[in-house]
Amino acid sequence: MTMTSISKKKQRPLCFIPIDDDLQTNPDDISEADLCSVCMRFKKSCAVIHGATGHMCVCTRCANTILKQKATPNCPICKQPIEMAVRIFT
Repeated sequence: MTMTSISKKKQRPLCFIPIDDDLQTNPDDISEADLCSVCMRFKKSCAVIHGATGHMCVCTRCANTILKQKATPNCPICKQPIEMAVRIFT
């Protein structure tokens, strides 16, 4: 396999996000705007990145689930192909 064929190969987005504090949050204590856009149970704590932009819209559980679903997962907000997920600490 040549270097050219490796670089052209479509790679899955990377996600190394530990799931730890999502379960410690009571959904009743979170405003609706801060809830995960996918499950609506946990606080948003991850941004999905696509190109030079991204959306902070999911909890760590949903970020990991989205990235494992298919070869090219899409952003739940704008449907752009996701390159990676990033944990946001606030």
